[in-house]
Amino acid sequence: MTKNFSNGNTIWKDAFTFHEDYEPDIIPYRDDEINKLIGLLKGVYEGQRAIIDVNGSTGTGKTLSVKKIIGEFKKKATVEKKNMAFVFVKCGETTTQSQILKHIAQEICGEEKVGKGTGDYLNRIRKKKKELDSIVIVLDEIDKVVKRSQEREVLFILADEPIFNLITISNIPDWQKKYISDRSVVSRSVSSHSLLFYPYKEPQILGILKQRAEHGLMDNTYTDDILKHIAKKVANRDGDMREAVGWLFKAGKTAELAGKPKIEIDDVNLSDAKFKDDETISYLENQSITKKLLVCVVYHYWITKGTHPNKTEVCSLYNSLTKNHSEYDIMKEGSVRIYLSELCQYEYLIRISGRGRGRGMGKEQTTYKLNMDEKEFKEKFYNKYWVK
Repeated sequence: MTKNFSNGNTIWKDAFTFHEDYEPDIIPYRDDEINKLIGLLKGVYEGQRAIIDVNGSTGTGKTLSVKKIIGEFKKKATVEKKNMAFVFVKCGETTTQSQILKHIAQEICGEEKVGKGTGDYLNRIRKKKKELDSIVIVLDEIDKVVKRSQEREVLFILADEPIFNLITISNIPDWQKKYISDRSVVSRSVSSHSLLFYPYKEPQILGILKQRAEHGLMDNTYTDDILKHIAKKVANRDGDMREAVGWLFKAGKTAELAGKPKIEIDDVNLSDAKFKDDETISYLENQSITKKLLVCVVYHYWITKGTHPNKTEVCSLYNSLTKNHSEYDIMKEGSVRIYLSELCQYEYLIRISGRGRGRGMGKEQTTYKLNMDEKEFKEKFYNKYWVK
């Protein structure tokens, strides 16, 4: 992962330190939250059933903390030969009821082939659970599933199974009230707990950046002023630690591409704009082939026609592209409209409401446009996923 400059210098000591999958040995500034989580999971480990809702804004250490503690309890269960299973579900990638149940079945059964539908997956899960004392299921970014009415039933299916303990993680503190206010996930036999992670403050962001920089960057390739600049900017926005770490990494890559031996303030400022588009593209990479192509269709229509397409125009171009590609389904306008709505919810696209034509003449149709830098999108996504 470390790249050298032509003059023999290098910025990186260990670039993985800045990766989203990097897990530090110690998670700073989260002792209270971690201790509360440990206490709740001790009860689960001893046979109590619980549903734990971990929430807070993006980049507050929720997922990192849960992963860390789940890992410790998993080791403990192995050493003490306790029949427990731990399943981590990334709901941002595993987005449907069927996909979630299939993933859980695969994990607890230890097999790739677990059937061909929701019924099969549930049967395998229920058969396997007889061999286990308890199953802990972590649903990371649960709001991305329950915001869609056709998929939220999976939450109730899991909550109704006596052997399941759920840990839900969400960036939306009131996601249950917002999406499932008409039903309760918790029955009388289950204890319910909520754990809130507050945004990091400027001194905390600076402390974590110093820790990552010391582990990931070579000495004398950055200054405290660079770290303070990023910490202050991020704290004034929303305290998103993931943004701060990603920003420092992008600044390093910007300096590296320019052939510099160290990160300068110009690299920080230049990488700020690029970071948000790269993050959006990274999330888009995990969407279905249908959604990927629909975003490309909206962009292609714009660059070839000079206008933003409405749903009819998106549907027509999509179907003309996919008619000779069996991996894609031909779609009706209603389905396209639903997909476009979801892509707008995820902020990959922007919905442009139609203007009025005059009294008694109604409104122009709603159109759609790309919600990221066009050059970045073309180079990193469109050229890769466009169907010819």
